[in-house]
Amino acid sequence: MQDSGPYDEFFRRWYATLESPYLRAEAADWFCQAYLTELADVPGAEHYGAALSTDSKRAVRDHLAREMRGRNISDWSMSPEEPLSKTQVRAWSTAADELAAVRLP
Repeated sequence: MQDSGPYDEFFRRWYATLESPYLRAEAADWFCQAYLTELADVPGAEHYGAALSTDSKRAVRDHLAREMRGRNISDWSMSPEEPLSKTQVRAWSTAADELAAVRLP
């Protein structure tokens, strides 16, 4: 390929439409792997891919931490059937705090 610019533009626009942090992370990893092979001639693609992959992993971490202290966990503890005890809910909250504190490069 002499000029991969249109493919790069397509990817960036498509990526911007993805709402799921998990799907964004998977797409970023595939993009990064494809461009690290140097099969595509997009200036700065290696740096862009690495940054995109790192940022998407941060977003997954943040999303997962929010989910771990979210409504589902608290609803389970307030259900009459008590599928989660108060101790388990506190453990979920502690784990969410620890996950949120993880710093990525």
